[in-house]
Amino acid sequence: MIALDEREHDAVCELVNIASGNAASALAQLLGQRTMISVPKLTFAEIEDISNVLGASGAPNVVVSMQILGDVTGCLLLIMPSERAHDLSARLLRLSQPQSGEFDRNAQSALQETANILGGAYAGALGVVLNGIVMISVPSFGVTPPGDLLMRLRTASNPTPFGLCIETTFTIGDDAVECGGHMVLLPGDGALESIVSSLNLAA
Repeated sequence: MIALDEREHDAVCELVNIASGNAASALAQLLGQRTMISVPKLTFAEIEDISNVLGASGAPNVVVSMQILGDVTGCLLLIMPSERAHDLSARLLRLSQPQSGEFDRNAQSALQETANILGGAYAGALGVVLNGIVMISVPSFGVTPPGDLLMRLRTASNPTPFGLCIETTFTIGDDAVECGGHMVLLPGDGALESIVSSLNLAA
């Protein structure tokens, strides 16, 4: 695991809480139902250990990936077990019950839109903190063991050997149906240092 000091950890937590609040509001508008996001749980881990943090154990998960572009770079992933992803897509599509098996085009689109909302909230919060430009690419949908994809991303474009896992649980509607998964941030070279430095200056 990667250790931040207490002040740095608190600064990153504050950024995540701001982004989560913005994401909850946007998801509520998309769903047309009251949506609340619990206080996220943060874990810094070596990329090789992230699958264990997620509890994935090599099993295929839904992974929606986005590139972070602008004044900081990196990758942002929404990772969910398939069953939870089916439950969420059914809610988004207002289906009477979740589907199973492969995700059809509508389900993929719904989950990509969810990732786009979450990713946009994080990018927006980063842009405010950095007083700069932070954007995300169009989300890409896949079903794959997270560990395999994480290692490919590190090899291809992300030299930083660790990631930030953000356990994100949200409840939807008056019956408080629980959905969620993990947002995983793989910071580009120097990105985390820039974020922490800006948060400390703002404190």
